[in-house]
Amino acid sequence: MEFVLVVIVMGFIVPILLTKAMERSQFKWLEPRLREAWTLVFCFLTVYLLQSENMLRGGAMLHEYTKNRPWLGYVVCAVLGAIILCGYWWFTGTISSAAKPESQAARDVRLEQNVQEWLSTYGKVEKLNDPECYFNFNVQSLSKKQITVLRKKDFAQLIQVAARVSWPPDIDDKINRLPEIKKKDLFNELGIELVKAKIQFNMKISEHYILVVQNVTISDSLDSDTILKALSDVDGALIIIQTRMSIALHL
Repeated sequence: MEFVLVVIVMGFIVPILLTKAMERSQFKWLEPRLREAWTLVFCFLTVYLLQSENMLRGGAMLHEYTKNRPWLGYVVCAVLGAIILCGYWWFTGTISSAAKPESQAARDVRLEQNVQEWLSTYGKVEKLNDPECYFNFNVQSLSKKQITVLRKKDFAQLIQVAARVSWPPDIDDKINRLPEIKKKDLFNELGIELVKAKIQFNMKISEHYILVVQNVTISDSLDSDTILKALSDVDGALIIIQTRMSIALHL
């Protein structure tokens, strides 16, 4: 019973605590020798087991059985020892590989692959080369709108889903001829319509376009539903903005 408790503590509880400590950058010095350390731990447990009364009794029986052939006892012990040690080495290699935390670079690659796969279920995806981003995808939405999904290096904790509504110069002239108060009312109405549609957004108004941005925080719970909802929200915002602009400007 005592041995079982020792195995539970050393074989299950200690690995969990050690893994969590390494995730928090503690005991980093042990990581390169983790496999050897676990092998020594299991060898210690084996020696501890061999000191038990039952094992001593079993050793005495083996000695009695091989007293006429002493070499056989050495062979049996050597084979068992080799099997146990090789088994420990294989098992501790499995433990150390599982306990090793995933590198940041590997997490970044996995996140990009996941996002690209999720986006492909929404529409046609094109990957853009952008040195300022970890990834930058252009997605054609269900309403044939172009939506950008990117992760900037300056804002690595966020995935931005963005799109813009632009207009030709003649429409730009109509907007500029509006009194300042009417332009302000127009853009306020756009914001109100988006709120009514329960669309979360950041709306940036430029001279020739309106930019709609949805920020998605990167976390362990990030999944395809979160990204696809952000795409749907931005797509819906584009439709609302275009419709309200057309009505307001009598297009």
